[in-house]
Amino acid sequence: MNGKMENNFENLELNEFIDAGKDPFIDDRGAILNYYLDNKVNQVGLIDSKRGTVRGNHYHPEQLQTCILIKGSYISVTKNLKDDNAVVESRLVKEGEISIIKPNIAHTMVFIEDSVFINLVDGEREHENYGETHTFPIKIVDNFLAENIVECYKDDCRVCNSRNLILIHSFGLSPLANNLVENKKNKATTYPLELNYCKDCNNIQLNVVVDPTILFDKYLYTSSTSQSFVSHFEELASDLIKEFNLDKESVVVDIGSNDGIFLKPLIERNIKSIGVEPATNLAKDANKNNLETINSYFDKEVVESIIQKYGNVDVVTAFNVFAHSDKLKEIANDAFSLLKEDGVFIIEVQSLAEMVEKNLFDNVYHEHVNYWSLTNLVHFFEKLNLYVNNFQKVQTHGGSLRLFISKENKINVSVSEYIKYEEELGLNKLETFFTFSNKVVEQKNLAVENLISLKESGKKIIFYGAPAKATTLLNYYGINSELVEFTIEDNPLKVGKYIPNTNIEIIDKERAIKLKPDVIIVLAWNFYEVIKNQNSDVFPNTEFLKLNQSD
Repeated sequence: MNGKMENNFENLELNEFIDAGKDPFIDDRGAILNYYLDNKVNQVGLIDSKRGTVRGNHYHPEQLQTCILIKGSYISVTKNLKDDNAVVESRLVKEGEISIIKPNIAHTMVFIEDSVFINLVDGEREHENYGETHTFPIKIVDNFLAENIVECYKDDCRVCNSRNLILIHSFGLSPLANNLVENKKNKATTYPLELNYCKDCNNIQLNVVVDPTILFDKYLYTSSTSQSFVSHFEELASDLIKEFNLDKESVVVDIGSNDGIFLKPLIERNIKSIGVEPATNLAKDANKNNLETINSYFDKEVVESIIQKYGNVDVVTAFNVFAHSDKLKEIANDAFSLLKEDGVFIIEVQSLAEMVEKNLFDNVYHEHVNYWSLTNLVHFFEKLNLYVNNFQKVQTHGGSLRLFISKENKINVSVSEYIKYEEELGLNKLETFFTFSNKVVEQKNLAVENLISLKESGKKIIFYGAPAKATTLLNYYGINSELVEFTIEDNPLKVGKYIPNTNIEIIDKERAIKLKPDVIIVLAWNFYEVIKNQNSDVFPNTEFLKLNQSD
């Protein structure tokens, strides 16, 4: 590459370099694009591929893989075979882009639409020598993964619909965070878990969206297990009643209401409240506790049924829903169809700024398809002619944002001030997220090293907590029952199960006491102080630590 490329591929720690053609010449006849290569080319292949086709599942020990896509698009799946800690990565390749893959990088193409590409070969690639000289098979994409990539890959931005998405970090093929397995023999299904950056609007999102019925129809996360969450929503209920003058004539609807953790303090204060919850088990439990809950995803049909029964409502809330759903525009529009003209839509989302500053990468899992800055949420709602009038910083999930949205444009100065802060933090720059990615790798290496050191010193180690974040962290770190056999959990729905693909058993506190651990490492780090304070007497001779002690 002779300097015409945006980056020098040889100096990048990338499995694959993707770039568009350079020096365009465009007139009324059409366009000319140029691709600059340093390697010699002695053979050109023209390859046609139908949607759903899988090509590759191999690597080249000596040669570059160089392809120019002239029609369609595909997902390139790669893995560095020279790095024992390498994970599987995936990238979108679009029409007009060139892809260059180094030797010893396993690679597979999964075509998400009918496509044509040109393969530029440097060296011998005779068909009869496949598997013997130039190319060696290795299956990194099976039929199941290929089918899911075709059906589930999100190739455009949720905020601006751009396809200019850049992979910033891959956690490899990871199991679903809350789909705990029943026994050690059960191998959990894995999906790509990757953060992508939109070059056009700076939005951060996952590239694979798992079918929500798989994620949420039976959900093991119950908010009320945590006393800190109970207190959080009790305080919020009191604040909202005062702020919006809610009374017994008012109606509040909570989207994604879980076990009714927010409905309960409202009802206790004589505010009519209805929950909408897709998880059948959670909705059933809430209704048993006289917390009116509709077992459904929030949609137009649900809106119509509520209006028919109660009329338009005063407040609609959605706590962490905007991280979980891929149908955000529909949710927002349906929420305002349900609200009175002067009603308010209140959401909470985990803060991207906090995630980047504190390196909270284990908040990344398949249930969280988007990672929001206030800046991008403001842009998102403005496109719908809605306005973020105010926001508050809250402490849940390591740092979250609470937004107040209405049809009226009366934006508090604090909104613009925080947007300025996000800009100063660099959330509008790709380089910021590459730095974040490097810190994730550094933290991984340090944490695993520290854990192995504790194990080798003869310490009996137990984890505490089986939150969703533990699935991401343990699978990405490569930690399994050979290092730590058990984790303690206060949620009885999780006890007796295993963190997927780790063989780490989830046990109750009574059993853990009998094991007499020397060290308890808290995986639910956002409750570290609470867990330590509540359990220091129960485990008097035990040291409490975080896995990432650099925190």
